[in-house]
Amino acid sequence: MAITWKTPEVLRLNKIRLMNGTLCRYGFAQRAPGVAPTWDAAKVVLHDVGQTALAPLRKSESLRRILRGMIYGGKANCYLQTKQEM
Repeated sequence: MAITWKTPEVLRLNKIRLMNGTLCRYGFAQRAPGVAPTWDAAKVVLHDVGQTALAPLRKSESLRRILRGMIYGGKANCYLQTKQEM
């Protein structure tokens, strides 16, 4: 059994790291969390706004696949392929 405990600071850092990875994927160089606190705060806000906007769309599996492909690339949905497609 495992119990996961995430403090507000851990959740904030997770959002910053997720945004850093996504922005890096699109060619925007990123600094480590804590180096630029203003940009870190902006990334948290951007993450939260994006999650709020995308939440209704994520209820549909087909839209979820499209969103994952757009955000994370063509191989983001590889685990959803059937064995015949592989």
